Amino acid sequence: MKTNMKRNTKDGVNPGMNRGVYAMPIRLAILLCVLTALVMGTKAEDKTVYTYEGRISGVFCSACSTKVKTALGKLPGVSSVKITATDELGVQALRVQSISPELTKEAAISVLGESAKEFAIHQFERKG
Repeated sequence: MKTNMKRNTKDGVNPGMNRGVYAMPIRLAILLCVLTALVMGTKAEDKTVYTYEGRISGVFCSACSTKVKTALGKLPGVSSVKITATDELGVQALRVQSISPELTKEAAISVLGESAKEFAIHQFERKG
């Protein structure tokens, strides 16, 4: 008994060999994703991340926290801003990560703008 290799095709080509119209664009999309991931990974590895720690007061609610995080996020190279509670009443811990080695307390206060009247940055220094 012979097996018919040409069944279920319009053009008589073996279905296993028919790659379809979308095969090339899909391969290109996958290649683009892989290359993008490699390039982005290389850029991230090449940059040193600096951690700045400090103390801030005046942050009493999530809206205050969001306002401070948004403002400090505008400093050069900042990738994250965290504000956490401390044992000291009314004072929170501030942690900023940035690829910039030169952030200062003055720059942090300046970027707060008008909000600097509501919040007080008591300490802000680079660790390690």
